[in-house]
Amino acid sequence: HPHELSGGLAQRAATALALVGDAPLLLADEPTTGLDRDLVDRTVDELRAHTGDAGRALLMITHDLAAARRVADTVAVMYAGRIVEIAPADAFFGAPGPRHPYARGLLDALPERAFTPIPGSPPELGDLPPGCAFAARCALADATCRAARPPLTEGVACHRA
Repeated sequence: HPHELSGGLAQRAATALALVGDAPLLLADEPTTGLDRDLVDRTVDELRAHTGDAGRALLMITHDLAAARRVADTVAVMYAGRIVEIAPADAFFGAPGPRHPYARGLLDALPERAFTPIPGSPPELGDLPPGCAFAARCALADATCRAARPPLTEGVACHRA
């Protein structure tokens, strides 16, 4: 019975069921949660193979940047419910790297990188500031950042990028 499955086994079963169909778009929300690294890699490889078929696409929502790097063609980073950067995966994870300070902070927080935490805490989603939601945590922020929400221009929403 489904309720008797462990979290990881339930996750694998749900992923397998999603791949059985012939849907042109697969939405995968945290498909690797509860899996060990080997299973994460195998799962994202299977999801990637699924998109190799003509006319199929994958939208994966994840906090696992290693999984995103393994599967993504394009990366979109959200902060406080807003997209702050969209970039080709090769440029985001390689050179030149992310342009938004939060996106740079995410990569710099990884153990294989600088392992530097992002200072401060995220804002309450029900009480976002009028300007950039990341401004209170950003070393580059100034009065403009706090007053006006930056538009998403050329793939980045930042007054300083």
